[in-house]
Amino acid sequence: MKNKLSLFLIISILYIGLPASALQCSQLFKEPKITDLLTPENLKKYEFELEGSILIDTSHNNRVKVGNLIIDYSEKLYKWGSIGGQKSSLKNQDRIDDRMEQFIHNKPQAYGRGFYVSKQPIDSQRWGRALTIYKTDGPILLLDRENDIDIDSQRDPDDLSRTLRYSKLGIDAFQCTDTWLAMLTTKHLKNIIGVKIVEEP
Repeated sequence: MKNKLSLFLIISILYIGLPASALQCSQLFKEPKITDLLTPENLKKYEFELEGSILIDTSHNNRVKVGNLIIDYSEKLYKWGSIGGQKSSLKNQDRIDDRMEQFIHNKPQAYGRGFYVSKQPIDSQRWGRALTIYKTDGPILLLDRENDIDIDSQRDPDDLSRTLRYSKLGIDAFQCTDTWLAMLTTKHLKNIIGVKIVEEP
């Protein structure tokens, strides 16, 4: 009962006073276009082209459709984990850039490389009793990839180099599910609002 009450208090703090539309779209952000976020210089440098919101990889002999680019206006991102792990992340926040490089170089997880977070505060609670809350730094540029990640693509030796190209191009994260993101840059992870602990029952 105590555990459920603690979780209820956390969710209440996160949601009370916010209109439903504010949970997904901030009125504080000026709505940009994809071309405002991906410069022609970077597209050319990292061998990509845009066709509307579709990202095309031009590094191959044939032009390859990578996926759809999406601008997301979530104001907060959430990460559940162990109490020790989340407190350590908070303590070592000044090393976030080094940690992101490590996450990208690590073996791909279920949805590929990156640092996994959610746009929703309770859908990944099973991963631990501590919730880190990040305040985003403006609109998030997401890549919803054309092909789902599978075991074969996880073993693809070019997967790392492609992921680094996406990151350097200016893509903030992979869209994993409706709410889960795999972050590729630290832009939206540098402002930690706090770490909430759910007590054991």
